[in-house]
Amino acid sequence: MSPHIVKEKTDDRIILVDSVEDNIYAGSLIIGTGLFIFLVSFSFLFVDSDYESQDISSRLIFILLLLLGVYVLFAGLYTLIIRETIIVDKRLQTAIVTKEVILTHFKFIKKIPFTDLEAVEITCNAHDNCGHASPVNDSSDSWNVSLMTFVDGSVKVCRSHCESKAKEIAESICKITGKKITHRTRIIPWDCESYGE
Repeated sequence: MSPHIVKEKTDDRIILVDSVEDNIYAGSLIIGTGLFIFLVSFSFLFVDSDYESQDISSRLIFILLLLLGVYVLFAGLYTLIIRETIIVDKRLQTAIVTKEVILTHFKFIKKIPFTDLEAVEITCNAHDNCGHASPVNDSSDSWNVSLMTFVDGSVKVCRSHCESKAKEIAESICKITGKKITHRTRIIPWDCESYGE
């Protein structure tokens, strides 16, 4: 999960951290989902007494579900044990992305010099309500703040369900880095058939 808590904010530096509670809750939920998918597909694939009568396509589907369960399980573990911190520091002229594994000393640190930054981007992930424009500030919309770099493309530094909070963080980063804000809207379509349209 991307950071969304402002731990420190001055004119020269901003530190964003993720929520430990959110990570524990989301990681546990994702692990439970992955475990459920894994166990259901495993039981149909290997425990089913009618295993011999399964055709190749149903076996392939259950194998894919088994692999999906493993993938979701590891995604949940990643969410549960990784803590992310973003530091944008004017004095160092660098944005630092730190991913730390809890209960260990293992860290992944990525440094992005301000010279590699192109812009600070705010992305609104808005839902398309079956061909109708999503209302402004819809509660289902989410807002991401990303650093657009010449080298690595986009590096997401913050997520929020509040437009004003995302804009405030983006403006703080712009003041520190001296870069401009760009805006983008990404439309996420709803499954209209399930809503009777």
